[in-house]
Amino acid sequence: MSARERTGDFLLDDDEAVSFLHEPLFAGNETTRATIVAAIALVLRHPDQMTLLRQNWALLDNAVEETLRYHLTGAAIWRIAARDTWIGDIEQPAGAILNLRMDSANRDASVFADPDRFDITRKGSESASRLSVMGCTTAWATFSPNARPGRARPGDRTAQGSGAGA
Repeated sequence: MSARERTGDFLLDDDEAVSFLHEPLFAGNETTRATIVAAIALVLRHPDQMTLLRQNWALLDNAVEETLRYHLTGAAIWRIAARDTWIGDIEQPAGAILNLRMDSANRDASVFADPDRFDITRKGSESASRLSVMGCTTAWATFSPNARPGRARPGDRTAQGSGAGA
């Protein structure tokens, strides 16, 4: 008997529940490792920033935040629109396969001056990770009644609600 059958009103079927629990278990591990590697690579590619950090360890927290802004490890997530909906000014019909790009907001020139520059002295980088473009969008995509996880790939319109996201 599935959770939906036992409760009568449970929102996720068994595959969806397993997918929901699977995502943070593995994604958290992968993103943490990838972010550490990215931080090392970024200061090696930007020796001026490494020098600033070596001279002022108080910049460490900001360097982490700027790394998260500059190099978002979970840049996109696939979802399928469960019903007709709008994302911004674009109408999405039910069944539409959505590639939600979470990294684009961190390079928004209306929010960040010179957004393509890695700068550990940047003010406001913490808003990118705290508001968590990835977290907010993932939460919307996970919990929204309009978008459900699926194994969809472009061209596959049959996978709505079939389990783990890409």
